Amino acid sequence: MVDFRLNDLGEIELGQFGEETADTIWEACYPELRKHLSNVAYDDGSEYTAEAKESIRQAVQHERARLWANQPECPHAETEFGKTLQKALRTVGPVADYYVKQMAERILRSNNHKRRKPN
Repeated sequence: MVDFRLNDLGEIELGQFGEETADTIWEACYPELRKHLSNVAYDDGSEYTAEAKESIRQAVQHERARLWANQPECPHAETEFGKTLQKALRTVGPVADYYVKQMAERILRSNNHKRRKPN
């Protein structure tokens, strides 16, 4: 279960996750951080100690980087201009190819190319 609410500007905000949903997310997405947090001590029962905060920061960094090496390589663009566009936009190849195709179709449909010699 997920609870949403509207803010004063009419935007949807996340209120909270239900307990089972939160447990599922922690277990599937951040299992090592969850395990680490269960072993961290509070200084007076309500706040983390300075050492605990630092160890949590390190655990968060570890979770952020944990799956980077396992990410599949994104597909490359097929055309040279698509490859240039892919690099400039930092997008996947098929998206860059789509934009190249759209622009080429637009140029071919325009009347501007009829007055010039083709390359």
